[in-house]
Amino acid sequence: MSMFKSGLVLLVAALAACASLQDDGSSAAVRQQLASTGKIRAAISVGPAGSQFRAKLDRGTNRPQGVPVDLANALGERLGAPVELVMYDNYVDLLEAARLGTWDVTFLPFSEERAKVMDYGPAYYFL
Repeated sequence: MSMFKSGLVLLVAALAACASLQDDGSSAAVRQQLASTGKIRAAISVGPAGSQFRAKLDRGTNRPQGVPVDLANALGERLGAPVELVMYDNYVDLLEAARLGTWDVTFLPFSEERAKVMDYGPAYYFL
């Protein structure tokens, strides 16, 4: 599994590309790269409070909610692929899962340590 596949992070570039795709077959190529298993496996960092990069669990449904979940679902909608949310409560496990190819995309801020195991796209949030 390629480094690009296992860690396309901060996916605005893909979302923007998907938003502008025509039905010329390019969406199929993006879908094949990001959802080669037939679904987009989105790694979601979950914590007690949500942020631009971290989801929180809804108390009623115990499902994650927040910006990363919305971005993953928007990507799936644009590509016409189902989304599987793969939740992690810490970055160590999330990064190890990247090395193992457990997920396809995630939405995290840049760090040198993470860049060792995943590729980054353009940022979707600027401080």
